[in-house]
Amino acid sequence: MAAAAISKITKAVGIVVSQTAMVRVFKSGGLVAEILPELWLLGRYSSYLPGPMRTDKSSNVAVLVREN
Repeated sequence: MAAAAISKITKAVGIVVSQTAMVRVFKSGGLVAEILPELWLLGRYSSYLPGPMRTDKSSNVAVLVREN
């Protein structure tokens, strides 16, 4: 993904919004967070985040964050 490459080469944080409203956040070339706009998606969603992660739920949004 272009956002991952840009965040690896520069100090920028890359943010990608898909057509399904999924938001992915890249930092230093790696995926650091995913935001799901609807909680019902969480049950059938496979995360691309590597390693351990935590899920924060607020209202109707789920945020998956990679733990360091």
